[in-house]
Amino acid sequence: MRRSAVAAGICIAVIAATGAGWTAASRVQSPAQLAAKTAAPTPSLITFPVERRVLSSDLIVRGIVRYSDPIAVSLPPSLLRPGLPLISAPPLKGTVLNEGDVALVVSGRPVFVAKGTTPGYRDIGPGATGEDVRQLEAMLKRKGFDPGVVDGVFDSASSRAVARWYQSAGYTAFGPTEAQQTALRQAETAVSQATDRLLLARQNELVNRKGVKPADIADAKAAIAAADAAIVSAQSVVERDAFRGQSDIASKQSAIESAQVVLEDARRRSALAASGRNVVTGLGSSTPAQIAQLELALNDADAGVTAAEADLASSQAIADNVKKAGEAAVVDAKAKVAAASIAVGELTQQQLLDLTNASRTAMSTLLAVEATATKDNSVAAADVVAKSNAVTLARSKVTQAQRVLAVAKTGVDPVSGVPAATPGDQAALATALRQSEIALVGLTSDFEALKRTVALIETANQQALRDSKARAAAARARLVALSTPGVGGATLLQAVKVAEAEVNRLTAELAKVSKGVGIQIPANELVFFPKLPLRIDDTKVKRGDPASAEVMTVSGTRLAVDSALLTTEARLTKLDAAVSIESPEFAYESAGHVSFIADKPGLRNTDAQHIAIELTPDDAPLQLVGASVRITIPTKTTNGAALVVPISALSVRADGSTQLQVQSSSGTVSTVIVTPGLSAQGFVEVVPLEGTLVEGARVVIGTKGASSASTPATNVSTPGVASVPTDSSASTASTPLVTEPGTGLEFTSTTVIGRGNGA
Repeated sequence: MRRSAVAAGICIAVIAATGAGWTAASRVQSPAQLAAKTAAPTPSLITFPVERRVLSSDLIVRGIVRYSDPIAVSLPPSLLRPGLPLISAPPLKGTVLNEGDVALVVSGRPVFVAKGTTPGYRDIGPGATGEDVRQLEAMLKRKGFDPGVVDGVFDSASSRAVARWYQSAGYTAFGPTEAQQTALRQAETAVSQATDRLLLARQNELVNRKGVKPADIADAKAAIAAADAAIVSAQSVVERDAFRGQSDIASKQSAIESAQVVLEDARRRSALAASGRNVVTGLGSSTPAQIAQLELALNDADAGVTAAEADLASSQAIADNVKKAGEAAVVDAKAKVAAASIAVGELTQQQLLDLTNASRTAMSTLLAVEATATKDNSVAAADVVAKSNAVTLARSKVTQAQRVLAVAKTGVDPVSGVPAATPGDQAALATALRQSEIALVGLTSDFEALKRTVALIETANQQALRDSKARAAAARARLVALSTPGVGGATLLQAVKVAEAEVNRLTAELAKVSKGVGIQIPANELVFFPKLPLRIDDTKVKRGDPASAEVMTVSGTRLAVDSALLTTEARLTKLDAAVSIESPEFAYESAGHVSFIADKPGLRNTDAQHIAIELTPDDAPLQLVGASVRITIPTKTTNGAALVVPISALSVRADGSTQLQVQSSSGTVSTVIVTPGLSAQGFVEVVPLEGTLVEGARVVIGTKGASSASTPATNVSTPGVASVPTDSSASTASTPLVTEPGTGLEFTSTTVIGRGNGA
């Protein structure tokens, strides 16, 4: 039993020793075996297909969307509407303006918009010609108001079309001005008087040839009396209008002088307020003595108002009495005219002649009385106006004195640390200064227009006086001719010819004046824009403001994008270059083009290192206004589709040429010599020089399974081609790897500067 146990133990020990030896023997390897097991696997090639497509190099920037084509709008001045125009109805922000719409209302008159490339710069009236007239006619025709032939001539058909256009908008077209109507009436009167002189000259010549009767002598004497009365009337009109004109001019000059005083005071106060000084004393707080002096000045100003008002009341009473007396005299003269014009029963020729002479004498008296009454009324009215202006000036002095006293009582010394003029005071005085400047400009414009009108009336009146004197001379010559029949016939024939020439001259002048009288469009009632419709982006004025400066800003209803490029980047793009615009937030993407490039930095809110650009999208919803969008601007592109490969497929040979390797379907690899072109987005354009390269062929861009201990290849630089590894299996430890877009494969990052075509 014991022997069996020993034998079993020995057997187990032998078996265990044998197994351990076998195990140890199976784990022991030779150096060759170890080298074979740790060797790198056989490398395999990484390839990428050759593509044929357009390759471009892009600039990517951000931009802000806005409405396109901003235009600042100012209204040109109009000679038809002198003075300072005021805003009656301001433009409304957000309003879309189409052709023929009213953008705003100035002094109760509309301001229309129309399409045209020539800006409005003048008043348009009868006889006007030019491109602005042609634009107006074209607009009228598009709106359905037939202006006749669109020929750039403002004729009667154009006038009728303008009248219908204004009426359709609820307004009345601008007719002749008072000065134009006065000139027309004077021209008509001159023609009528010249015609009368011609008829009289012909009658004198006829009577001289055929003989004379006593009745003709009496008629000639009555004509002389009527002509003398006409001279008196014309002289009265000359004196009346001269006095009225000089009074008006003096009133305007006084108003201008007052405005200049107000302007100088506004400038002084604005300057004092801007420096934080007291606008009354110019220094600091007012002393009790100064305040007392200002109170005395206020009392004096009050007394001046009382005296001026009393003077005005006296002048008004005198004017009323003069008016009543003149009216009574005119009524009496008219009664005499009516009495002299009544024929009772059958009258003899001599009685009829006497009645006719009495009627003429009464009519002459009526004309003289009316002229005298008109002159007296004008003188009295001018005196009332002057006194009224004096009252207004006196009241303004009271107001000024009250304000000065109030400010003086609250003025403080800036040395104390509290400024005498607050920022609000400074702003208010700056506004007052601007309004004073505008008022002076308006008064000056009115003054110049008044001087032109007074000169025109003076010329016409002097002509009328000369005509009256000529008529009186002709009447006296007729009396002489009647008294000596047959004598002076040649002189009378010459007088007829002179009278005929004068009628022809004045008739031509009347025709010229008539052409300028009719429907007109003031310059500040029509604004032309190159493109319509437009949108009012901002309004610069409110109701009651003067319309002499910028009134609004408009823009196109299409959208535009504002952006900026570095000065070095701006050279890479050009006008009308195609771009892409996108906004992921609005799920928006559209093509577009570059519509503006600034010629220097710093424009359109850019700094000294950036160039402003504007881009116009082909299509964009209005919801994008104010949004930030991404803009892609191609700076270079291939000429059409080209063969492109990943940059990592290229390498430089020892002779400086560029090559790539192409793997066939059977796995063999061949070398193709190529010329690289434009590179962008990890790809490069290639043109094969030696070997075959077609779309779809697979080029080698690297290897997988290569040992990380491989020796990096040496890069060789060639002008125009950046350094490219000659061995695509270069160590990842020495050259960064990037992922090829769309492949998930890693390859050596390189850059190739293209030598091909660039856009």
